[in-house]
Amino acid sequence: MKRVRLITWNCAGKFRDKYQLLQSLNPDICVVQECEVPKASRHEGYASFSANSLWIGERAYKGLGVFARKGIRLTRLDWETHGLRHFLPVRINDSWDLLAVWAGKPYIREYYIFHSVHKDKINENTVILGDFNSNRRWDKDGKICSHSAVVDMMSAAGLVSAWHYIKEEPQGGESVPTFYMHRDQEKPYHIDYTFVSPSRVLNCYIDDSEAFACSDHRPLIVDIRG
Repeated sequence: MKRVRLITWNCAGKFRDKYQLLQSLNPDICVVQECEVPKASRHEGYASFSANSLWIGERAYKGLGVFARKGIRLTRLDWETHGLRHFLPVRINDSWDLLAVWAGKPYIREYYIFHSVHKDKINENTVILGDFNSNRRWDKDGKICSHSAVVDMMSAAGLVSAWHYIKEEPQGGESVPTFYMHRDQEKPYHIDYTFVSPSRVLNCYIDDSEAFACSDHRPLIVDIRG
């Protein structure tokens, strides 16, 4: 199997001015939160970058997009959302499924419900990645729809967090953040994840360089067996 590079990044808007940052990381597939709908953009470069993409959103300037390299076939899957936000399931090359996530309030509870509804479709041939707006540090005793409960659901489907698997770190004990609240370096959190079968994980890292300080999030890059 060939290597496939996946990136998830909440760009914090105006992705038309930032897409080249992700291009420099040589991705095959990008999941981008808070990006504008590609077809509405008059930016020639962004239009070219997003020629092979799928997008959902309530507002044209702020949605969830999946962008793929030329030659990768994206097919949107018809998974009922029941009003939950924002989830974009995609078949990749008629081979495996990708679920793009941008969890809206109440965040992990939204994902927990969505996963519960579609758990029969989620297995070792699924990759789930995005901005979950969640961390085990925020679990509350007795709360059913918790971050830890979602991690357990992933495990039951044969999936692990690529970062925690590669780095051998516990949930809630991450050494590198993916998010700085209000872009404040003193408020770091790890809230972006890629869940994948451990047999497919090749590498995982976070680009915490100054180039990505244009957003409060940092890209999570995962190389997998395609």
